[in-house]
Amino acid sequence: ENSVLKTIEYFSLFISIMKTFVIFFLAFAAVALAITDEERLNEIDDYIKQCQTKYGLADEFIEQIGTKHESDIKKAAQFSLCFTTSVGLQTETGDLVMSKIREIIKLFHLDENLAEEVSQRCKPQQNIPA
Repeated sequence: ENSVLKTIEYFSLFISIMKTFVIFFLAFAAVALAITDEERLNEIDDYIKQCQTKYGLADEFIEQIGTKHESDIKKAAQFSLCFTTSVGLQTETGDLVMSKIREIIKLFHLDENLAEEVSQRCKPQQNIPA
């Protein structure tokens, strides 16, 4: 029973990490789209600073997020949720805002099937014991 719980815990952590990377990629894609709009860039920079301050993270740590070399996966996930919620890609409970994700995919002229893939890979887990 203990090994089953450990397996579930590791699987849950793996899904959380994968979700962090996918959502963070989309969030930075949204940032890239806003490059011509200085006000939007300042707003995004403010979101980063607010989330960084909220979790007491150093600049170096923020730079590690998404590189698979984060020193603290939990803090990286907390920051990512804070940031992606701020830019409108996720809700506070971690649900994806698919309309926003589709908008970014369309703006980048990416394969429209990517939205469905993101949705399937990153949907919140159900019925996993705490």
